[in-house]
Amino acid sequence: MALPSTTYKIDLNLTDIDRSVYQSLRFTVARHPSETEERLAARLIAYALFYHEQLAFGRGLSDVDEPALWEKSLDDRVLHWIEVGQPDSERITWCSRRTEKFSLVAYGNLRVWQTKALDPVRSLKNINVVAVGQEALASLALDMPRALSWSVMISDGELFVTDERGQHEIPWSGWSATADRFRGVAAAVCLHRLPVEIAARFTAPRFVCIEQILEPRCVSNPARCLKPCPTWAICRRC
Repeated sequence: MALPSTTYKIDLNLTDIDRSVYQSLRFTVARHPSETEERLAARLIAYALFYHEQLAFGRGLSDVDEPALWEKSLDDRVLHWIEVGQPDSERITWCSRRTEKFSLVAYGNLRVWQTKALDPVRSLKNINVVAVGQEALASLALDMPRALSWSVMISDGELFVTDERGQHEIPWSGWSATADRFRGVAAAVCLHRLPVEIAARFTAPRFVCIEQILEPRCVSNPARCLKPCPTWAICRRC
C-alpha cells in the first residue's frame, strides 16, 4: 500500500524589494512520501524567488512529466519550468525544450554534479541556475511543522527567511549556461553576463565560486578578495 502525501499549510509573507513584490500568501503544498524536508524547503524558496501570480506547484516526484513549479499562460503554454535538486543533463535538456524559460534551484554537494550535469548543457540558452547554501537550507528545513509560517525578505540579492525559530540567512547565487564557460568544479561567472531577472538582484559586480557553495564576493578586483578563487572569470565591464 502506497504511503499518502503529507499536506503542509503555508503562510508566506513575501517582501521582494528587488522586484517590488509584496504579497501575503496562504496555500497548501503536498510533500511526497519520498521527498525530504530539504527538498520541500527548496521548493518554497524557489516559489519566493520566482514568484508570479500564475506560478503554481507541479506534481514533481509524483509525475516526471511535471516540474516542481511552473508558470503557464492562459492558453496553457509553459512559460517558466522550475526544477529543484540535482537533475542530470538529460533531464535538464528535456525540461528546457518544453518551456520558454527553465530555472533550477540546486542544493547539496554541487562539486561533482556541476561537471557532469551543467557542462554538457552549456549550449542551451534558456537555462538559469540558482544554488542555495546547503548548511543554511538544512537548518531551515529541520523539523518543519505542518503549519508553516515564513516571512521571506529579498533585498540587494540577499535572502532572509524568518520562522518561529528566528531569522535564517540563506546564501544563494546564480549563473547561466549563457556565461562564457564552466571551468572545473570552481567555475566563476560574473553576474553581468547572467539573465536580467537574476543579475538585477545584485547591485555590484559579484563573483561566484561553486566550490565554496557560492559565497558572494562583491569586489571589482579579485586580488582584493581575502579568499581568492583560482578560476575567476572576469567580465570586461568590471
